[in-house]
Amino acid sequence: MKRIIALPKITDECQKAFEKCPVNVTRTMLTGGTEITNRFLDYGLTFGDGTLSDNIREGIILRVAYNVKCPYEVLHHLPLAIKAGISEHDLEALKKAMPSDERLSAAVHYADIILSKGVSDAESFSRLTKYFSQKEIVYITLLIGHYLMSAIFINNCGVEMDRAPVEDLYK
Repeated sequence: MKRIIALPKITDECQKAFEKCPVNVTRTMLTGGTEITNRFLDYGLTFGDGTLSDNIREGIILRVAYNVKCPYEVLHHLPLAIKAGISEHDLEALKKAMPSDERLSAAVHYADIILSKGVSDAESFSRLTKYFSQKEIVYITLLIGHYLMSAIFINNCGVEMDRAPVEDLYK
């Protein structure tokens, strides 16, 4: 159900933002203005800087998407997760179970605790520190928050599904 009407035509002013991520979520967000959209997109695209491996990043994003029932995020990130080498077994597990990959499992468990309680417990945080540096844990935590915020926007503003996923999100 559309609640916010996406821009029907991308104006010259909006073109630069739209080119960063040419999908309906950007088109819808641009109704709020170019400044906030550019800042949001720049922040989100930062997660592709290599600090987190692609499989960890995409696995966490998918877990958030499944937890908050955001098929829009799944559409765009499932192909990236496949490209990142997440196994079929782990892709299926991300829907509701724990992946077999130890690092991904620790990150997903951490995300689950945060999404359900708002804060991680000592056990999940300790487990995370076995596999990730402090810098990576900062990124993981911010990634969870960013994609939760994205899903809230997508689901509540009624962003229309795209016909196909974006080819290369982290250019």
